[in-house]
Amino acid sequence: MSPAVHHDVLRALADPTRQQILEFLLRVEEARRRGECFAGTISQALGLSQPTISHHMKVLVDAGLVSAKRKAPPFTTA
Repeated sequence: MSPAVHHDVLRALADPTRQQILEFLLRVEEARRRGECFAGTISQALGLSQPTISHHMKVLVDAGLVSAKRKAPPFTTA
């Protein structure tokens, strides 16, 4: 692991909110594997706004601690 990557991982793990997100993801491992753990689910479970979750998830993804896919929100037509 390069020093830059090591720094990114440590920085990501230093934040209490990101620690909460990681702990939550570990608790819901099976749902996460099926692709059923959405930012809204994390937001609701932790009592944080969805933009806050998205920000912290980006840091965790950039550090290589989690993987995530963006999905377009569903829509309906009239």
